[in-house]
Amino acid sequence: MKFFLFFSLLGISALQSNAQEDSTVNKISYRQNLNEFVNSIFMYPEFTNGIIILKDKSIIGARLNYNRVLSQMLFIGRGKTLAFANPDAIESIIISNDTFNYCDFGYLKKLTHLSGVNLYTKQTLGYYVRAKQETFGTPVINYGNSAELPYGSNDLSRKDGELESNSIFRFNNDFFIKGSSSKFLPATKSNIYDLFRDQESELNEYLQHHEVNFDHINQVEKLLEYLDGISN
Repeated sequence: MKFFLFFSLLGISALQSNAQEDSTVNKISYRQNLNEFVNSIFMYPEFTNGIIILKDKSIIGARLNYNRVLSQMLFIGRGKTLAFANPDAIESIIISNDTFNYCDFGYLKKLTHLSGVNLYTKQTLGYYVRAKQETFGTPVINYGNSAELPYGSNDLSRKDGELESNSIFRFNNDFFIKGSSSKFLPATKSNIYDLFRDQESELNEYLQHHEVNFDHINQVEKLLEYLDGISN
């Protein structure tokens, strides 16, 4: 008998803890701890009062939380947990001190608040079965609504050890940049050069003297802070 984790662990009691801080630092972070996986499904410990700012400038209040497995911003409406039917109408979402924007890449969390180009991240969480060749197989928990785990709901605690020994839980952080008049772009070296064409010589010098791995968020953030400082 198979057990749909999507509906049980994603059930909206939402009393989970936030993911560990280091899961948001690098592009990919692997874990093998089932409890941490469950505790990291939602970004916030519980559904939190926030505001939705639409592109027509209207403002809506709602209880919100971001689901890393679904890559969806969810809200509580009429006693049900729902996703937005028309996210393209959203200008931004504010939860606590965090700001999110929606674009073709999905829901992006704003990480910097610079005057020009800012850094954003899309966080997802997946579950992978370890193949016999010690490689990672197809994700069992994908980002759709048909995800399932290969054990029964009545057998959950007994199978936890087996699940952890044969599985990898992966945090994935995709980084994006956006200027005041540009669209969202992947945070790559070439896109940064495109957005800072007037600072090309300074950018060349910075990269000669500083290691910048574009899969490491702190290094990209420091680069953008430097470029923002010389652009003003």
